[in-house]
Amino acid sequence: MPITGQIVDLEGKPVRNATLTVWQTHEVSGDDLGPWVAAALGKQGLAFDLERKFFPRYTTAPCPTVTTNADGKLRLTGIGRNRLVRGIIEGPSIASQQVCIVTRPGKPIDVLSDKGRQEYGEPSQTTTYYGSDFRFVAAPCQLIVGVVRDADTKKPIAGTTVRGLNRLVAPSSYRGLHPVVRTTTDAEGRYRLLGMPTGKGYSIAIIPSKDQPYVARHVEVPPGVGTEPATVDVDLKRGVWIEGKITDKVTGKPIKAGVEYFALYDKDFSNAHIREYPGFDGTIVREEVVAGAKEDGSFRVVGLPGPGLLGVYYHRDPYVRADARDDEFGTKEKSLNTAPYHISFTSNYNALAKVNPAKGAESVRCDVTIDPGWTFKASVLGPDGKPLAGARAFNLNTDWKWGGIMMAAEFAGGFNPQGGYDIVVLYPEKGLVGTAQPPKQNGGAVVVKLQPGAIATGRLVGADGKPRAGVELEPWFRLTKGWRAWHRYLPHSIKTGDDGRFRLEALAPDYEYRLRDGTDEAVFGGGLRSGEVKDLGDVKVTPSTER
Repeated sequence: MPITGQIVDLEGKPVRNATLTVWQTHEVSGDDLGPWVAAALGKQGLAFDLERKFFPRYTTAPCPTVTTNADGKLRLTGIGRNRLVRGIIEGPSIASQQVCIVTRPGKPIDVLSDKGRQEYGEPSQTTTYYGSDFRFVAAPCQLIVGVVRDADTKKPIAGTTVRGLNRLVAPSSYRGLHPVVRTTTDAEGRYRLLGMPTGKGYSIAIIPSKDQPYVARHVEVPPGVGTEPATVDVDLKRGVWIEGKITDKVTGKPIKAGVEYFALYDKDFSNAHIREYPGFDGTIVREEVVAGAKEDGSFRVVGLPGPGLLGVYYHRDPYVRADARDDEFGTKEKSLNTAPYHISFTSNYNALAKVNPAKGAESVRCDVTIDPGWTFKASVLGPDGKPLAGARAFNLNTDWKWGGIMMAAEFAGGFNPQGGYDIVVLYPEKGLVGTAQPPKQNGGAVVVKLQPGAIATGRLVGADGKPRAGVELEPWFRLTKGWRAWHRYLPHSIKTGDDGRFRLEALAPDYEYRLRDGTDEAVFGGGLRSGEVKDLGDVKVTPSTER
């Protein structure tokens, strides 16, 4: 099913040399778009909810690009039938925009994507899904030009990124899809930015390269109608280089972590220099200003003079988060008033290091450690009390996943000392399972004694009460302590028989379980006992209420 579209302007004239770039290709459940079409036309949910239900899987590769001819037409092959394509339409004279295309012919379908908040003047938003033979009316773009200079010397700055910050271009970031209109300044500091829409109420961000001693800022763009370029000249003020090294607190080994700068913005330790850097506060371009440490752990990031923070993150368990540390790189606050944006969750970082560069300084030093948490040893015993090898452990290092087969009956783990959580040890071939909590002290030991697990049986039936044969079901479970999300159980899938019956063994007692057929689910458990065989009877799966 080829995609054969046409791109035209507001006057209906074809747009030549416009491009369609595929960013994501989504697979529909059952290889049938019919149920999604019926739900979309019947207004049975918001666009995102319907996509999550009917398009459970997607890929970001390959990402082909096709270009329109003199008639504004394009042809894209190789996607396949019954797919949802999310892409970006761009061109020299049109505003860049997301587009959703289903690979089957038909009229466009409009689905409400955001109800908005009318009390705050926020309008609702709609997602349009085009058919494979679509006709797309592109809005004109507002050309933005200007020069980027040093605020003090007035010398031009080359190699600086200029990008759009506009909800009209990117209403939302969906599954990693966030189109960005950008360009780079030339040797004279000049830039020419295409792809922004006409209108008002948006801004551009100026982001220095990693070797330039400036902080990012944003400026408002004057309203335009697209006939004349909007000129926006920008001055960047020099900041202070903050250099240092990130190491493991225990081993001293270097760590390749990410580093982000914040100016403090509270009553006790506020940075008065923020006002000297107009446009810094509120410039949220996080992915482009984070500095990555090198192999030796060294880093360099630009900050403001005055009180600030370095947010360091290395999200590999069991390394402790900042809100659980009691040393100089931790905090008891759950959120902080900072610029360019507030830190809503200090738990997003593994360290928060205070810095206070003097005004006029070229650089300051700040070394940071990452806390690996506590370690412990554990041993696995069978029902007879003897050491048992060959089991698998879930959440051994607070990583919320299953490890490989343990070739010995003893193993080591690590954990965050600030919070309790469950460790599950499973020997599915023997139908044995056991649970444990980490020890109360660093370097302690625990013993996990395995017992016969619970068994759940049942018959999967459809809405008509008839058995569903040959259906693959995914078992999931939810812990009683720690992160209360759903996690995959073992085995990762089971299949119903010809009569729709299924059997799931070695279930850990007291946990809640669910069975998923890819989109819908059935929840059970919560009171299972060791060695119990529980017949669930006829089981029907229903739409999920949570991920």
